[in-house]
Parts: sequence; C-alpha cells; structure tokens
Amino acid sequence: MLYTTVDRADNKQYRELYTSPAAVAAAKKGEPLPDGTVITLVQYKAKLDAAGNPEKDANGRFHQDGYPRLHRDGEAQGLGHRIPGQHPQR
Repeated sequence: MLYTTVDRADNKQYRELYTSPAAVAAAKKGEPLPDGTVITLVQYKAKLDAAGNPEKDANGRFHQDGYPRLHRDGEAQGLGHRIPGQHPQR
C-alpha cells in the first residue's frame, strides 16, 4: 500500500513509498516494523518548467516525469532498529 509521497527539492525528485498495511499500522503507533517488512521506494524525476524548477500541482506537490527507478529495503529481522531515534528497542 502507498505509505507516503515525498517531494525532494534538493535533487528535483518525486518519491512514493510502499509497504504492507501491517508496517503502516506499526509506524503510525511508533512501533518497530514487523520482521520481514519490505519497503519499496519508487523514484521519479520531477517534471521541470522552462526555468528548470519542479512543476507543482494545485496542492503544491511535484509532478512526476519519466520512468521510475525502484529501490527496495527490508526482510531482515529488526528492520529499522539500526536507524537511531526511529524505533524503540525491543
């Protein structure tokens, strides 16, 4: 399921992050992600205007342009514990 979208002005990218409903529920509660969680990041170039700035929709979000690049992380036990301050220790 789509977890969140991110506009990256620093590198002119639009990103979508997908994971399981169980991982989304755990993240919303501030809990560790379930073992075996996979997070998929779909990364697009932002569509640029004539001045080279990202075009934005009516809500101020970037438009995607071109083909996506896919990145995947996960499946290890304790995913997220290696990121300081992100999840409580078990």
